[in-house]
Amino acid sequence: MNSDYQGQTYKLVYKGKVAADQISFDFGTEDGSWSAPLTVKRDGADAASAAPAPADVTGDWKGTFDLNGTPTELKFHLKSTGGAVTGSIERAGAPPIEVHEGKIEGDTVSFWITTDYEGETYTIVYKGKVTAGQIDFDMGTADQSWSASVTAKKG
Repeated sequence: MNSDYQGQTYKLVYKGKVAADQISFDFGTEDGSWSAPLTVKRDGADAASAAPAPADVTGDWKGTFDLNGTPTELKFHLKSTGGAVTGSIERAGAPPIEVHEGKIEGDTVSFWITTDYEGETYTIVYKGKVTAGQIDFDMGTADQSWSASVTAKKG
């Protein structure tokens, strides 16, 4: 196979050993000046080790963040199915707000909401790292003019 690298064309040679659902290659330049190993797997082969299962965020979570000097509690009511997340967020004294485009990839959960604050409507984007019993969220406006962090604990 011919490959361009930094404006130079190199001929790469692949030699592989075929096993049940994979091929283990040694590949490198035709002149032998560079080489590397490469293992490829058939689609669906060894799927369990290909990617970790998404974290499960189903349940009720509570956390507090600083809203312009005022500690503000949030309650997250989330449900995860596969890589999708649905649910709502409640702030004290306000009706629940539906989460949009919720997803989990590995141990990271993300979604966005729209909320009103002092007569203006804002899109708030949430991205959180899931660990045992808690989610550490970074959240902020879509235009990044405001941000905060909140640690939500399950229960």
